[in-house]
Amino acid sequence: MLAVIIFFIMSSVSAVHFYWAFGGRRYIDFAIPKDEQDEALFKPNVLTTLIVAVIFLSIAILAIVIGFKLANFEYLNIGYIIAGVFLLRAIGDFKYVGLFKRIKDSKFAYYDTKFFTPLVLTLAFSFVLITI
Repeated sequence: MLAVIIFFIMSSVSAVHFYWAFGGRRYIDFAIPKDEQDEALFKPNVLTTLIVAVIFLSIAILAIVIGFKLANFEYLNIGYIIAGVFLLRAIGDFKYVGLFKRIKDSKFAYYDTKFFTPLVLTLAFSFVLITI
């Protein structure tokens, strides 16, 4: 059941990235970290946004594969690797993103604290659980 929940979460996140890649702009201000002058730290282009969308969709599919033991990934420990990546994202860069960010007064920082970081921590823990 947990694998199915992860699948739907990651598919939804992927769908939002596909939406942005194909020209959607709604909520994009919440998703890009900004510096002290309220300037975006990066400006994602269509290709990188599509790549991120495909990666998230792949993670969604891997959640099903790992959770239902549809393939033997034990030799790769892929579930633990994905959990580790999510954990690193939760820890962040110690300035703009993650648990230990110092810049906390931007719109992104608010959503990162309330939603994004708790989500990636939950996903990290969930990937450990479905991998065990």
